[in-house]
Amino acid sequence: MTKKKLNTYTSEFKESAVKLALDSDESIPQTAKKLGINSNTLYTWVHNASKSKDNNSMAKKESSEDEIKSLKKQVLRLMRIIMIMNTHSYDREHLLYSRIGSDVFLL
Repeated sequence: MTKKKLNTYTSEFKESAVKLALDSDESIPQTAKKLGINSNTLYTWVHNASKSKDNNSMAKKESSEDEIKSLKKQVLRLMRIIMIMNTHSYDREHLLYSRIGSDVFLL
């Protein structure tokens, strides 16, 4: 019994084959036949590519959601600071005037 040699394909070839299969008007078996590969192999590559694309889009969505959450926290913190500054009365003499000797001058 002879051992059948497994074909190995470069990632560039796989990506090109998947792109061709998805962009083509032909069926996957027809595209696979043109490329000289098994149709099941091409089906697997297309399936894996779509899973990878879904995972990438989910990761981007999660990072966007994390950024939104962080920005909302920052907005709340800044709103609290503004509320505190608006509700507390500050001694205007300490903020607007400077003492020189015994005289008080407007800055």
